[in-house]
Amino acid sequence: MKNKLKQQGKHITTMKYCVTTVLMPDNILYVGITEEDYGQGITVSTHNNENETEQACKQYSITHNIPLFEEYREEGITECIMQY
Repeated sequence: MKNKLKQQGKHITTMKYCVTTVLMPDNILYVGITEEDYGQGITVSTHNNENETEQACKQYSITHNIPLFEEYREEGITECIMQY
């Protein structure tokens, strides 16, 4: 996905991408990319393009030993997959 633009009236602003940590229902802290700043302690960093954000997210995951959002699986979904 290329850098998106949002048009607000006559102004065009570049979308910001955020590296964000979230405590999921499995009680594990995950890190991933959001398009919204959730505040200090939750938003780790902000970036102007998706590639830069992906690199920062992966580095944060490795440095802090925190899994990525994409690794999160709800128990019901995981159990169904394991049955097949």
